[in-house]
Amino acid sequence: MEFVYKIDEDSQKVTITGIKDCPCNLTIPSTIIHTDNKEYVVESVHFGKLMGRRDYDDLICESISFSSTISSIKIHRNATIKEIILPNNIVEIEKAAFWGCEKLEKVVFSDNLEIINDFAFYGCKSLKEAIIPNSVKRIGNCAFKNCASLTKVKLSDTLTELGFSAFEGCSSLQCISTPNTLELIRNKAFKDCVSLSDVKMHENQNFTPTSFIGCVSIKSLGEDFVLEKGFLFNKEKTEMYTWLGTQEQSLVDFVVPNTVKMLGNGFSECKGIRSIDLSLTKITEIYDDSFKKCQDLQEVIMPEGIKIIGERAFLDCVRLESINLPNSIEKLHVACFHNCALKHVTIPTRLKEIPKTSFLECSNLSDIFIPENITSIDNSAFAGCPNLKSFRVDPKNPNYCSQDGILYDKQMFTLICFPGGKESFSGIENVTRIGDYAFYKCSTLTTITIPSTVTDIGYRAFEGCSALTNITIPNNVKSIGGDAFSDCPSLKNVRISIGYKKTIDKIFQNYMDINIDYSQQNTPRYYAPMTGAYTHGRLRPCPYCGSDDVRTYSDGTAECKSCGGEYTYWR
Repeated sequence: MEFVYKIDEDSQKVTITGIKDCPCNLTIPSTIIHTDNKEYVVESVHFGKLMGRRDYDDLICESISFSSTISSIKIHRNATIKEIILPNNIVEIEKAAFWGCEKLEKVVFSDNLEIINDFAFYGCKSLKEAIIPNSVKRIGNCAFKNCASLTKVKLSDTLTELGFSAFEGCSSLQCISTPNTLELIRNKAFKDCVSLSDVKMHENQNFTPTSFIGCVSIKSLGEDFVLEKGFLFNKEKTEMYTWLGTQEQSLVDFVVPNTVKMLGNGFSECKGIRSIDLSLTKITEIYDDSFKKCQDLQEVIMPEGIKIIGERAFLDCVRLESINLPNSIEKLHVACFHNCALKHVTIPTRLKEIPKTSFLECSNLSDIFIPENITSIDNSAFAGCPNLKSFRVDPKNPNYCSQDGILYDKQMFTLICFPGGKESFSGIENVTRIGDYAFYKCSTLTTITIPSTVTDIGYRAFEGCSALTNITIPNNVKSIGGDAFSDCPSLKNVRISIGYKKTIDKIFQNYMDINIDYSQQNTPRYYAPMTGAYTHGRLRPCPYCGSDDVRTYSDGTAECKSCGGEYTYWR
């Protein structure tokens, strides 16, 4: 047996990083005699495989114990160790210390241990029990996550902090008792512990709405809570917090009782809910992330009186086809219905603003009517909806209009959104700006001719136009936003002003086989009489009047706000 190690120059202590000819049962010594015949104290053991990289020599043994001098241990993704005995010198188990040791069945903890850090035993799927010493005050985030064989856990009597997802996915865990010192059980602490049926919490125990989400075997969480068909309520049933799930295989349709006045945000990532009827409730707000990523959710019935739908409330509910938006709604927040399967949306009459990404990438929307009351629509609100054929706008709306199914501002100076399911585009000469996200993921368009009046192309304006092969950008275009043409894999031919030659690689980055045809600029180069040669001028001051009040554009041109002079500034 031979240890691989390194000696710290400052402390003169040893860190063991590997071992050759490892025995089945290994004891790490307290000292090592180096080639200089000096004896060095072993302080750390760091070996194994971390995140798929081979950082150290493999440790091939079934049991390992450590001398009392060792204070730091990391054994990542070991494939053979079944038992670890930690020395009393260990006060803290480091982050990801035993990450992915899949054969590890037993750990004997140090009597002086105080902290088990994040991811310490993550993915130790053979670990059967965790008897945490009473000295431990903190168990970190994901510390025992996905320890699928863990059947017995005894928490420390002095525990004050239990991190999020600490025991998530411990599918064999059947019972848990929390100490009086623990004030809060954090988000997803016992998520998807499907065998957990017996939970004993102290009188003043607090937990978040998602602490026990997916714990389908739980029958009770104490006298202060009510469980009905897997839904968790407070004792009076005025608040509904989350859905723990049920052992039934069929999807659940649930009518929320009329006593409910507040709906918690603990339904995120819930599985098994097909529909939820809120129409009898008195709730006024759906909170941020409330139903985010509920992959089975297909229908939601909102109550009259609802006023606010929070950020990402239904984000990535990829099967959500039906939801009513009552006229009482006054506020939608960012990404509230991003990436849903909604087939139809009726904009509420009290709503004033449609925020960014609110209906982004809703795959089944086909038609949108913008009523008179809407004063603001973010450019990304309806972007990337592949089946959207047209926008219709109430003629009384003072801010927006539509023509040929395309959404514009009232003056038709800005093209706001081109319907993702529309197959052709005929430019309107009145337009001066192609807005941010205007043609985002319009996957059926092959050729676009931008009107000659356009001076500005917005951020991500043509991103994801996967069938686009040719585009002509008029000489009047002064500015092209970031990622305007990213992810257009079919694009082969571009005609653009020569003023963009310096920045063309940024505009069309990652395009290997593209033909760029440069056209001459309309703005003349400035003649510098002192040198007798044409130059591209100076950025500031204006070469005509000397003013510093100059605006520059990404096509290499500049305009003086004082005298109105135009010139190019690329050299």
